[in-house]
Amino acid sequence: METVYLLYIRYCKYCVSVFLLGLYCLVNPTILVAQTTENDSIEKAQNLERRQLKYHFTADFFTAFSLTHIINQTESNEDGNVYLYYNITINNNLSFREWSLDTYYFTDFGLKKYFDSIAIIEADEYNFRNTLSYALSNSKFSVQVSWDTKSQYHKHYTYETDSLGQLQPILNSCYLSPGYKGFSAGLRYSHKYFTLDLGLVNGVKTIIRKQEIYDAQEVDELYGVPKGEKSRLEYGVNLVFMLPTQQLGKHFFWENASQFNVANTNIKQINRYCFDINNAIHYTFFNYFRLSLRTKCVYDFLISPKVNIVNNLSIGFYINNTF
Repeated sequence: METVYLLYIRYCKYCVSVFLLGLYCLVNPTILVAQTTENDSIEKAQNLERRQLKYHFTADFFTAFSLTHIINQTESNEDGNVYLYYNITINNNLSFREWSLDTYYFTDFGLKKYFDSIAIIEADEYNFRNTLSYALSNSKFSVQVSWDTKSQYHKHYTYETDSLGQLQPILNSCYLSPGYKGFSAGLRYSHKYFTLDLGLVNGVKTIIRKQEIYDAQEVDELYGVPKGEKSRLEYGVNLVFMLPTQQLGKHFFWENASQFNVANTNIKQINRYCFDINNAIHYTFFNYFRLSLRTKCVYDFLISPKVNIVNNLSIGFYINNTF
């Protein structure tokens, strides 16, 4: 009997202890939070973040200007000129849960106008790309579909001297002549600083909208499009690397937008793998001034058997909403 009584006393003490512990937890709820594991907290935070609609926007504008005035020129081909250059880069990201929509737009324009003479467009390009992706199991990989357009805005001419010694403009290219429209579907790898898209199903449509260029150039084919046809569609595989402007140091920044593609019929021929690389290194100073080295590297065997490389070192004024 005494043993049963002692067990009963211990049981009562246990109930009182549980009651007091529960009461203490009500008065001090932080003890419950402390009992939650770190992994559970991280998972809840990630789930909450995915449920939120997030939007990120960056825009960059850069311009450079120079004026050359010559008095008592020593050579007949020394002409004063005005040179203007600018480029604009825009990156947008809209995400909700596993879905993400990325938009990239780049355009540049460079014009050199000679006094009392011709104006030569030395840079003119735009590239507009959209990518819709769906994340796989909270990983860095996702499925993606993308569509993009690339061309120029203005007419470009080459010049030849006629029998009277006058320069005659010959139309070389213009808006959507050539133009490129592409679409792809495949996989995306998302890093903190960059994205890498592999287009397993990729199509590129080459457009020649202005047929007068064939007559001006006296050719029957341009950029792989025969005369009389306005477009040519090829299917293949592509790889796109996108690195929005990232800070490398206190004053140094790096950005890159590169695309590699090959048609299905040319996969076994390395010399027919085409690419378009736009890389820039920036050095900023005095808050709104920047020294930039931009390198454009383009290869398309339908245009030229050699890689076209343009290095542009410029210093000028810039505005950016992130740095």
